[in-house]
Amino acid sequence: MPAYAGKVAEAGKERPELHAHVFTGGHTEMIRKAATITVNSGWKKKDRKDALEVSVAVTNVGAGHLIPTGIPGIREMWLEVTVFSGQQSVATEKRPFGQELFDDQKKPAMPWDAVSFGKDTRIGPKKTRLEKVNFKLQHPTDVRIEAKLFERLISEQAARYANIPLTPPMPMAEASMPVP
Repeated sequence: MPAYAGKVAEAGKERPELHAHVFTGGHTEMIRKAATITVNSGWKKKDRKDALEVSVAVTNVGAGHLIPTGIPGIREMWLEVTVFSGQQSVATEKRPFGQELFDDQKKPAMPWDAVSFGKDTRIGPKKTRLEKVNFKLQHPTDVRIEAKLFERLISEQAARYANIPLTPPMPMAEASMPVP
């Protein structure tokens, strides 16, 4: 349980050592079996290698429920797609998965403050979500794509709200491929 300084309640006194109740336990092994990633890519124009189209299929293969699971706004799952030219990372695109929640001002909200739903990008059992990413490259050589799916037990938004440290991202699945 990671230690941090803070208050137990808003009106409470500052304490030098509190512990975040975030456990990794068996959950870490289960999430590595929940999803798979498949990557495909190609140049928009065969004669020009400056615009790369990448398609990433994220499939819920091992969870009998939506992923990410849990209370919307608390868990966090995202896809990171990175293009490399040679050994250097050229660009990364991040795509979140989850259920958007909004307050009465139409701003992102925690579940207890939410009054409406937004986009739902969770993935159902045995379902696939296709994400398309476009990259502009200048003078690419030896191009490679990496796609990684991550989960965090406590989202960045929830950690800020509760004033607790971020939980570390846990890898769920990854795939890479060279681009001819």
